[in-house]
Amino acid sequence: PTITNSGTNAAAVFDFTIPAGATGPTGATGPTGATGPTGDAGPAGAAGAAGATGATGPTGATGPTGATGAAATITVGTVTAGAAGTAPTITNSGTNAAAVFDFTIPAGATGATGPTGPTGPTGPTGPTGGGAPFSAITAVGTAAQQAAAAYPLAFADTPLAFGNALSHPASTTDVTIAKPGIYLAIFHGSLMANAGIPLPASTTVQLELNNAPVPGAVSTHTFTTNNETATLALSALFQVTAAPATLRVVALNAGFTCNNIVLNVFHLRDEF
Repeated sequence: PTITNSGTNAAAVFDFTIPAGATGPTGATGPTGATGPTGDAGPAGAAGAAGATGATGPTGATGPTGATGAAATITVGTVTAGAAGTAPTITNSGTNAAAVFDFTIPAGATGATGPTGPTGPTGPTGPTGGGAPFSAITAVGTAAQQAAAAYPLAFADTPLAFGNALSHPASTTDVTIAKPGIYLAIFHGSLMANAGIPLPASTTVQLELNNAPVPGAVSTHTFTTNNETATLALSALFQVTAAPATLRVVALNAGFTCNNIVLNVFHLRDEF
């Protein structure tokens, strides 16, 4: 420490310089001072990480009941069969309030063949068949030929001959029947009245079996003008009891021209 006199000897002013003592031990903490005024707000800090989701809050109160809506309707529309193996579909061709459901339902797959059913009872015995193999013949004559009284018509060609019961040599008048049985004959042809024949004039053609008329197998036409043409036709079922037999078509009147004649004969069954 130092002491200096900054005065006079008569009016001394002593100035002391006392060195500081060694630092004493830290004293006890004093009481907290009053809070100072709030400072100005600092700049916003960077956003922190999002916190964990808080707990669900309590359920709010039930709201008031709404007004009653219009009742919806459902109607079945079309039902269509789909192809087997496809998925069924339902489409609404109406609206949400008035639905019209259209169905497409696939056909089911064909089921397995069922077991063979039991044998049915034996049916009644059928009538005994004649056992006749079918025979047929067609004889034609296209050329004109003059008919005389009781004139058998000649057929130039035989375009069809089937089976063994009937035969006809070309350009002859007769069909030969080789087996007894039931037969059908069908004839048609054109006839014309010759010029100069007294009119009216009638002509008749008939079917003959062994030179005897076949009942019902006859056709007649009456001509009223010269050069008039008419088609004569006949057909008949007949029975042959003994073979061989001869079948022919006969024009009964003279003064007429025949052409385009056709005779079909069918063997239907054997005699029994």
